[in-house]
Amino acid sequence: MDKGYISDDHIIPCRGPHVSSLMLSVGFNGTQESLENSDDDEEYLGERAIDEVYHLWCLAGGDLEKELTNKEIIQSKPPVCTLPNFLLEDGESFGQGRDRSFLLDDTTVTLSLCQLKNRLKDVAGEAYYPLLEDEQSSLSQSNSSNELSCTVTLPLIIRERDTEYQLIRIILFDRLLKAYPYKKNLVWKEARVDIPPLIRGLAWAALLGVEGDIQAKYDSIDKDTPIPTDRQIEVDIPRCHQYDELLSSPQGHRKFRRVLKAWVVSHPDLVYWQGLDSLCAPFLWLNFNNEALAYACMSAFIPKYLYNFFLKDNSHVIQEYLTVFSQMIAFHDPELSNHLNEIGFIPDLYAIPWFLTMFTHVFPLHKIFHLWDTLLLGNSSFPFCIGVAILQQLRDRLLANGFNECILLFSDLPVHLAVLLLLFQLFCLRLWNPDLFTGRATCPRPII
Repeated sequence: MDKGYISDDHIIPCRGPHVSSLMLSVGFNGTQESLENSDDDEEYLGERAIDEVYHLWCLAGGDLEKELTNKEIIQSKPPVCTLPNFLLEDGESFGQGRDRSFLLDDTTVTLSLCQLKNRLKDVAGEAYYPLLEDEQSSLSQSNSSNELSCTVTLPLIIRERDTEYQLIRIILFDRLLKAYPYKKNLVWKEARVDIPPLIRGLAWAALLGVEGDIQAKYDSIDKDTPIPTDRQIEVDIPRCHQYDELLSSPQGHRKFRRVLKAWVVSHPDLVYWQGLDSLCAPFLWLNFNNEALAYACMSAFIPKYLYNFFLKDNSHVIQEYLTVFSQMIAFHDPELSNHLNEIGFIPDLYAIPWFLTMFTHVFPLHKIFHLWDTLLLGNSSFPFCIGVAILQQLRDRLLANGFNECILLFSDLPVHLAVLLLLFQLFCLRLWNPDLFTGRATCPRPII
């Protein structure tokens, strides 16, 4: 078997050891001895990876900041108390106490798992070992199997916050990804239901077909030698999704720089266009501690959905894209198409940033994750459907307004859009989309 990105010797160490081997060092309530003597539910939970247990602990109501505040590890001070006694002209300050958060603190804080265990008490042991060959149902049987089956029909936001449901989905995806690529079809099948947020990074990589020794390939790329693109990258990074704590951190900027530069260096036939940083952001956020996987996902994503978009002269590619998009608008909503043409509000004015960044420049990250969960299940024509769905969601406002009002409306687009409704409209559009719009003239040849 080739060394894939989800092989046992590559990814599993990144996921971390089991809870039973780290229960003391991470500060969870309980010891190895107590785990061995505990009931079955506790033993099952102790076999899961530490990141899974912490994620479920948070879903069950755990608040790490509150726990640290109660232990006085995090202490808030009035801003006036943080000012220095005096400040020199050269900027050097004196008399300012050092914030404890910047100092090493090896204090161990015990986090109780009682609330999490109580939430998972009705989950049967079989749920921790799903049968991948059983195609009857993707949800394991348990005392609350009926409730879990009903949970599938609930809105996506509710499902992502349901502790029992997320446990089932995380375990199932974990098993499927460990069997990748042999269980690739099942990964696609389950991804059509939903993708657990904790597993999203690996699931996206599987949907994009990422395989091979990606770490070795990433390490072999020269990311240090200065290139002409460096200056533009330095300008773009501080403006890319800086509301997010990870991406706005100094370490986030450094990782951004390395991944973007690796892509530019490894694709000499393509160029860096403004917006590539926004395209990189979701992959980097999901794989913040695995730059190689973020790079591999972006490298697989661009040829599929943005083929030739990053050529030095991409005018003919963009023009073709906008022409097909205009035809789709006219096909699905002739009235709206005629109105937009009459007022001169053509796709050239608003759609280029949509497609060049696959909507990452338009929506915040938490909306992009759900949007791309669906996008990655479609072919290269799926972005057209997203664009038409956005226009249909704004249809009444667009028909009632002129050119200037439409420009203002699109300048603050995320406020007016509901992503869950957008996903439903995408499904309907995909069913009614003619074969004429399912491909592009400038698209990659299928790999046989």
